[in-house]
Formats: sequence, C-alpha cells, structure tokens
Amino acid sequence: MLDTDDNKKDIDRDDSLDVFLSLMNDLFKVLNIDSEVVSDAVELQWNGRSLSLYLGKNGFGQDELIVKYPLGTVESGVEHDIYPMLLEGNYLWSATDGGTLALDSQQRSVFLCHSVKLRTLNPSALIEFIERIHSTAFAWQELITSKNQQANKKKLLYRESQNLLKV
Repeated sequence: MLDTDDNKKDIDRDDSLDVFLSLMNDLFKVLNIDSEVVSDAVELQWNGRSLSLYLGKNGFGQDELIVKYPLGTVESGVEHDIYPMLLEGNYLWSATDGGTLALDSQQRSVFLCHSVKLRTLNPSALIEFIERIHSTAFAWQELITSKNQQANKKKLLYRESQNLLKV
C-alpha cells in the first residue's frame, strides 16, 4: 500500500479508535460495567443521568474525546431568564470549567459539551475529567430546574388568579 496522506489519515483514525476503545473499556471496568465498547460513541446512564462520549476531531485535525452532558430542557416562558445565563456562563468559560453550554432550540434541551485531546488521557485522568464535568453539569442542572420550577409556579398562580376573576 502506498503511504499517501489519505492512508495516514486512515491509519491514524484506526490508532485513535484503538486508544478510545481502550480508554472506554478501562472506564467500564472501573465503573463495574460488564460490557465491551466496540464503537466510537458511548452513552453512560446512571441515577437518571446520562453522558455521551465520542471520538472526534478538533478544528486542527487532532483527535479528541468529546463529552456531551444533557442539563435539562427550558420550559416555555423561562427563556428570557435562562438563555442570558447560558451566554454569560460561556463567556471566557467562566462557569463551564472549560466546556461550552449548548442549546438544541428545537428540543429546548441544554447541554454541557467538553473536549480533551485524546492522547493526553489515561484511565485515571479520564475519571477525573468526567467527575469535574459531572460537578459542573450538576450545578447547571440545579439552576435550570430551579428556573423551570419558578416559571411553573408563576403559571399556576396566574391560572389561579384568572379563575378567581371568573367567579
């Protein structure tokens, strides 16, 4: 086989996939998950929470571990409270521990996304990385839940006041 740039990319991709699979399988052992990772995407679920891990590339073509952590959905009527907070949290990564807050506007879902160079990770560094993300994500989940609950209380009070006016 000729050693062209395209072939190097394929070899690099295979090597990166091997590194990713090894890391994920080591993580599964630590978490006592009796399963083997065989693809470049993993979904972990525990205590009603989930976390997606992917093999991807950054803008410079370097292999990265990409983490997507769902934070919740934005209730109707709370956008004006939550969306500015998301933007402020993203400002210089001040409230994301280096991650990015993202919004799926169709589903009204909020995510914390992170990436780290694949080759800088070993199993213990991966666990530390995930624990750090989990801590940041939990704080955002609490904040979004709180804002949604406040909005639901306001809606309920409004409906009750409308019913009183009808009497």
